Amino acid sequence: MSQLDKKHIEQIAQDLPQRDKGFLQRVFGDGLGKYVERLEAVKILGANRVLDAGCGFGQWAMAMGPHSQEVFGIDISKDRIHTAVSLSKRLNLRNVFFDTGHIDNLDFPDCYFDAVFSYSAIYYTDVKRTMNELIRVLKPGGRIYICSNAIGWYIYNIIKRPNPSPDFSPLAYGVRSLVDSFRYHFFKVPPSPGGSIATSGKYLELLMRANGIEEINWGPEGSLRLSFDKLTTKSFFRGHYLMFDCCLEWTGVKAS
Repeated sequence: MSQLDKKHIEQIAQDLPQRDKGFLQRVFGDGLGKYVERLEAVKILGANRVLDAGCGFGQWAMAMGPHSQEVFGIDISKDRIHTAVSLSKRLNLRNVFFDTGHIDNLDFPDCYFDAVFSYSAIYYTDVKRTMNELIRVLKPGGRIYICSNAIGWYIYNIIKRPNPSPDFSPLAYGVRSLVDSFRYHFFKVPPSPGGSIATSGKYLELLMRANGIEEINWGPEGSLRLSFDKLTTKSFFRGHYLMFDCCLEWTGVKAS
């Protein structure tokens, strides 16, 4: 597999909106090795057929590619999918497929995937509906991995305002998401455009159990170690801010 060089990444980034440009450069800036290590640590690496739900620019799917028979990446953004396709061709990953789609309404049959992976995407959707869909397409005995945001992430955005750009205000995003979270959890109203839903550790654990997921583990983003061949992995977001959970990850196995 060839490597993505920084010059190629910069060329692709020039055609993207300002926020996406910065994000693309951050996620591919130091290669795919850190994603491979995380996938190995949570026992996703090596699954035969894998879904990357909300794949963004496809960095996780590309990391899975050399270790799986088939990887399917789905994202709502046409720009990100177009970029992911271009990058995967650069890496000659012929078993990695990208397409636009909604992760709360997947166009796959029941029990289709050996593993389902969703990093930093589920909170932009109707969380309960999306969880139902992700588990529906997972085979019995298959593993699911979810990374999502708890309330601390939005408080952090309001106070610290990380990675601002002309087309993205962390302050506005944090405030909107707190409002959206209240409306969703109390009145079942899906998130507004540009907003998202806070998901506590216990909340997603209960949703997973209600849909037949067992052997559930969760903790701060980057903290789970299911494969002890990988005792260290790199965290990409803070797990806590002030007294609140920030970014969390969950994994579990669908009951046979």
